[in-house]
Parts: sequence; C-alpha cells; structure tokens
Amino acid sequence: MKTLSLIILLLGSFGVRWLRWLGLAQQKEYRLDRLKVFFQSSEGQTELKRLLPHRSDFSRTGLKRPKWTPRVILIAILSLVLVFLVYKILSPILILNWFAPESFQAVLLKMVGWLVGIYLTLPLFVMLAILPTSIVNWLASEYYLRKAKQIFDVYQPTVIGLTGSFGKTSTKQLLAHLLGGVSQVYATPDSYNAKLSVARSICTDYRGQKIALIEYGAYASREIAQLAHWIKPQQAIITGIAPQHLGLFGSVDNLIKAKAELVAALPDNGVVFFNEGQPEVERLVQLGMANRSLKQIPFSPKGSSLVEISSAGITEQGLLECLVDGEIIKTKLVGEHYLLGLVAAVTVALEHKIKPGLVWLRVMNFQPGSHFIGIKLLTDGNVIVDDGGTSNPAGFASAIQLLERLSAQKKILITPGIIDLGQQTSQIHDQLAKQAKTVFDQVLYLDVPGQAEFQAEFGQKLITRHQQIIEQLDQLETGTILLIEGRIPAWLRPKIDKLTRHLA
Repeated sequence: MKTLSLIILLLGSFGVRWLRWLGLAQQKEYRLDRLKVFFQSSEGQTELKRLLPHRSDFSRTGLKRPKWTPRVILIAILSLVLVFLVYKILSPILILNWFAPESFQAVLLKMVGWLVGIYLTLPLFVMLAILPTSIVNWLASEYYLRKAKQIFDVYQPTVIGLTGSFGKTSTKQLLAHLLGGVSQVYATPDSYNAKLSVARSICTDYRGQKIALIEYGAYASREIAQLAHWIKPQQAIITGIAPQHLGLFGSVDNLIKAKAELVAALPDNGVVFFNEGQPEVERLVQLGMANRSLKQIPFSPKGSSLVEISSAGITEQGLLECLVDGEIIKTKLVGEHYLLGLVAAVTVALEHKIKPGLVWLRVMNFQPGSHFIGIKLLTDGNVIVDDGGTSNPAGFASAIQLLERLSAQKKILITPGIIDLGQQTSQIHDQLAKQAKTVFDQVLYLDVPGQAEFQAEFGQKLITRHQQIIEQLDQLETGTILLIEGRIPAWLRPKIDKLTRHLA
C-alpha cells in the first residue's frame, strides 16, 4: 500500500515538475542561450536544486504552467516521446522485465525506480525537445520573412525601424497615432520584434499602408542584421541604452554593437533619429554609420531641431503636460519619463510633414494602451499604478520616481524583479532597492531575482510568501497607492483583477 501511495505521489510530482519546466522554457522563449544564462543565475541554481514540489504547486494559483501554444504543446509531446523511447531502450539494461514471473511488490518497486529516474531527468528531456522545434521555428521564419519581403517589395512602404533598450513599443504606438493611424501606418502589434513574429504579423495584418513601423529587437549580435536583411529600414529611431539582457550580451559594448546593426542597415539617404542625451547612443549611431553621412536628427526631453519643449511636468494625477510655443499640451501619458518618447514621435511626425497643429492635437487625443503605465482609481479610495509589462532598469527607476511625486498615506511596491541582467543582477537591484526605500512603505516581492537586495533594504517590510501577499492586498488601508512593476504571475493575477474591477 505504501508503495502504491508513493507511485501516486511521484505521478503528481512528475506532472508539477513537467509543467514547471515547460513554463520555464516558454518564459525564456525556448532559447537555449537564455536558459543557459538563467541556470547561471541564483534563481536558476535554485530551480535546478528544486527537486521536491512545494505544497502551493498543487493549487490552481500556485502551479507554474505554460500558456498552451502550438509550440509548447509540441515540446510537451516530444518530451514525453523521448522519455518513453529512452527508457524503453534502457529497460533491458535496467532489468525492467515486466513479464517476468515476479511478485506484485517487486514490480511496484521497479516502477518506483523507473519513475524516480524519469522524475530526476525530466528537465533534460524538455530541453532536448526544444531542439527540433527550433528547426521548425527557423524554417517558419525563413518562409514568412521571404513572404513579408515580397509584400513590401510590391507596396514599398517607408519602413521606420525602432530599437533600443526601452521605450520602443510605447514610442511606436504613439508615433503610429501621430502619423495618421491604421489607415496610413502599419505598426507591428504589441512588442513583436523578433524575425518570426514581425514577418508573420506583416503577412497577416499589413494592408498596403504607406508607412511601416517595425521594432528590431535582439538578444545577441546579428539578429537585427538578419531581420533588416529581409525587412529593410529607410529610417531608424534609437530610443536609448540601458543595462538590459546583459547576461546574453556580456557587456554594454556588445549590446551597443548589436543595436548599431539597425543604423548600419539604413540606405545612404536614410535618416536616423536618436536620443542625444546618452553617450552610448551617440556611439551606437557612429558605429552604425561607419563613416557614412546619414541624415541625423537628435532629440532629447528638451526637444529637437523641429520642436522645442519650454517646460514639462506632471499633474497631481501623474499625467504629463508640456509647454510648447506658449501653449500647454495636456496628455494622457502617466509619468514624466514619457517625455523623451513623446519628443521622438513628434519629431518624426514633423519630419514627415504632418502639420504641427495636427500633431499636437493628436498628442492630446492619444489614448495609451497596455504598454504604457496606467493609473486606476479604485472605489475604496486606493490607487493602482500599473507598469505591468516587461521590466527594465530604466523603466523601473522611472516608475519609482513617479511614485515619489504622487501623494498617498501608504505606498506599496509589487514586483518580481528584473531578469536576464547577468553579473549585474545584484548591482542593479541594489541600486533600485536603495531608491525604492526612500519612497515605499512595503514591498511585495514575487520572484527570486533581486530579492536578497530588496530584503537587505526593507527587512520585515518585504513580504515574499504567496498567502501573506494576498492577505496584504485583502487588507489595504484607504489612501494606499500600489505600484505594479513587472509582469504579475498567474497565481496573483486573479487577485489584481478583482481589485481593479471596482474602478471609481
């Protein structure tokens, strides 16, 4: 009976471990380089050593599992097929002769040994199953890239490429609105910036618009160059450089070289708009130009050669306002840090001969989407500041600065930290923790990266246990502001959604 109970426990633990590793593979976009960096981090080391499931893993909210896409389903099936094939081959070696005249107990003991072996080696089978799907992904990328190129060759839109460590998606969405919306401008959806996602979205959604806004992202060198080979940009916008994905790039210098590939892909009559406030960006532009004389239009929060910002600030509600030619421009953008992207988008729109009056009217009418920080006023008098997209050091610091400007009786930070920072993980989180300590009364920490650094600053004011975090959110004091910085995990999402159902 004990043996049978052990088998049932192993089967349940097998499912938890299998789903966790499928979810991890999906989170790292099935990239072995990202997984390697992850396993070199303290979080990854903890995951590797995590042999036994936690009690919360057996609950609906606590179980980490993937979103069931075609690729992860294929990886799931392949991993199980590999398990079956390998252990079928090894069974004679392991003397697992199921048809031998043995006692029932002996068979159960062998089954337990077999399941323990599968359980321990399961992550390896998930990783191996990624490889054939990577080949399928590459073939699909080549197919869609060729098809997307053919479409653009026919319609010949002006392709404006965006790259940088932050602000690509928000700048893209604002610029698309300023240039005339979907009838005039095609913009890749959400944060799509990889070869397959960009090419497939063009094939599916492009409708012959005169302008195409394309994000060019990279986790390694040559990735932007490969995308630009098929989807050739005529203009480029460089938003800024921050120490993001350093675990993959190794250094800021390598990151700059990778981003410079977009500028290098521009034709000789191309135009590059760039953030002149960062020496790293200026070095990126010069490296990409390679002694060519491309047209350069720098911008900063103070403006550009096409627009001048006399002053800027935020209202009591956190909304960005700026003074232009004696007129106050009121926006629906939350936070002063959006001023840089606003100036970039306005500059590009003016360069494309959109009349200034129309540009600023569109700025004031622009409704920020999910990729912008949002402020939600709740009926109980509390406020949620939602920056729940992918977190990066610059955006995290800007969100803290925003909360510093907003008044409240209590301020709580909810964050999982920042991933893929490599050897700078501790240093960057330490800086953010020190900055946050002067602003927040409490931190609800959702993951491992940076947890030790925030613990050192906040002590008992930092909460990590799932149940305690939910209890804290159930007992919010009136006049509290919550900052959500980074993606909320599945186990907490229902609670956050419940809070935001009651908007004032």
